Amino acid sequence: MVSLSEDLGLFEHEIVTSSDSNKSIVLCTRMLKICPDKSVPYSLWALRLLKQRQHSKAKQKFLKSIQISPNNVDRYDDWLEGLYYAREFEEVILLAERYSPNKFEFPHLIQNTVGVCFLHLGDYENAIKCFQKAISIKADYELAYFNWALALYLQGNKEEALEMNERAYKIRPLRVTFYPREVRLLKEDLEREENKIFEDFIKTKIEGFEFFIERDRAKRRGD
Repeated sequence: MVSLSEDLGLFEHEIVTSSDSNKSIVLCTRMLKICPDKSVPYSLWALRLLKQRQHSKAKQKFLKSIQISPNNVDRYDDWLEGLYYAREFEEVILLAERYSPNKFEFPHLIQNTVGVCFLHLGDYENAIKCFQKAISIKADYELAYFNWALALYLQGNKEEALEMNERAYKIRPLRVTFYPREVRLLKEDLEREENKIFEDFIKTKIEGFEFFIERDRAKRRGD
């Protein structure tokens, strides 16, 4: 006999892994019939609505999930992450400002995500402040150092960007080996991109990665 928790787990797995958003939403409604007092179905439903660009409806579902579980940090993380992937960068920033850091499970990740949102919006100074906050929470968070380096590069401060990238490298030397892979993935994103603003941002990000790659290769050659 399958327990309720196992049954809900199967629902959740199918909702998360399904490539069909409409099917996932139907599964969310079924899940709510089984457990109307749980926040998870609302949060999963909201994430699917975000993928369909139905932002106002998604917000209603997220707020409902938070109303049910106001102290569940996963719900806040889901909401912010969903908004980020829906490219609602200003909404991400407002959400992070509205709720205290302890509402989120991993505040250093949140600060980094908000910083990347500022990068997308061209606000490099506030982006750097967010990366600094992320590092103040988790001193060895190398991704924040790299994003800080990228922000400096986008500002035109290439030498400072190299120094910051070196700090990221010292924390996690293997990260530099992933840069070519990141460039490849960004170029694939660029081929699919239809929005000129995001297209320009991706191009600039690729330039930043390639700049760091070339300087790393030069350093290895002893140039």
